[in-house]
Amino acid sequence: MDVTAYRLGRNNIMYQIYRATGSDMGGTKVNDAFVVFLENIIGKEVVEMFKQECPIGWLQLMCEFDKKKKGVRNIPNERLSIQLPHSMHKVHKKVIGKELEDVINSKQMTGVKFAECLIISHEIIHEIYEKAVTGIVGHMDLRMRSSDLANISHIIMVGGFSESSILQAEVKRRFGKRNISVVVPSDAGLCVLKGGVMFGHAPSVIQNRICRLTYGRRVGVRYDPRKHGKDKSRVTEWDGVEYQRGIFRAIVRKGESIKVGEVKKFLGTPVSGDQIEIANELYCTEEDDVSYCDDPGVQFVGKWLTPLEGEGLNRELETRFLFGETEIICQSRQKGQKNWVEAVYDFHVSDR
Repeated sequence: MDVTAYRLGRNNIMYQIYRATGSDMGGTKVNDAFVVFLENIIGKEVVEMFKQECPIGWLQLMCEFDKKKKGVRNIPNERLSIQLPHSMHKVHKKVIGKELEDVINSKQMTGVKFAECLIISHEIIHEIYEKAVTGIVGHMDLRMRSSDLANISHIIMVGGFSESSILQAEVKRRFGKRNISVVVPSDAGLCVLKGGVMFGHAPSVIQNRICRLTYGRRVGVRYDPRKHGKDKSRVTEWDGVEYQRGIFRAIVRKGESIKVGEVKKFLGTPVSGDQIEIANELYCTEEDDVSYCDDPGVQFVGKWLTPLEGEGLNRELETRFLFGETEIICQSRQKGQKNWVEAVYDFHVSDR
């Protein structure tokens, strides 16, 4: 589940005003809750053995539930009927020694019965949905407290789980009080795909991106005990000069607005006169303040090599990073050369 915010400008141009944030509180959490529910009524051992011995039957069961959960109506008398595969009945008989339907009905659980299929009441359905729905609405509510989102007028719900009337009802209940209009497009599950196709044809419709992460380069600089301290574990000597290695040098920072097509440029030089290539490394982090690429929370993104011609320390390396769309384009070359070495990485605009 991802949450972000845009301002609609002239000619339907969109400007991102809040970085994308997310959590794992999506439709898969409802699936997880359904599995726990099954374990409670027929036994965890039965469920685990059914997964192992009948993977196709398990897939069919979860596909049926995934399809039906989106169509459950948010009305008191609504019930959910799930056809349990015949192979699950056989596994249950093998493990427990009794018929599956007899065991379920003998427990006399409120809101649960078996009559040719598993029938779940509206109250049980809400319990299965509760964790995911509460997590999503809570995440949205937390973000809406930001001053950047003080003037939000519409919430647009897209993606497969947005089709759930239970989730829709809770979002409308929580945010409708604030005079915010909640919009659920028809075919909400396909909107993400359609949006991706439309963006591919008209990328200029989105003018900027808000960085979700801080991105930085790995660099080495001349060792200075006043800046780097007396610990020399990161120090390496080249041509008689000591260098502090592994420094994280930020390119763009979390929360920074990057225009589509914006370019960040840097210059560098080799550390050895006979160096024949320079290794370029890109890292990212959610942390606000990091110093080194091996600090906690810093993740390696990618590495590419740039060849060098000639000799000497005065050879310059040009490096540039193109941000703003769904990828980071990293290019480097020795100054004076015609061709760029290029590497392309995903520009993480969401938490997933």
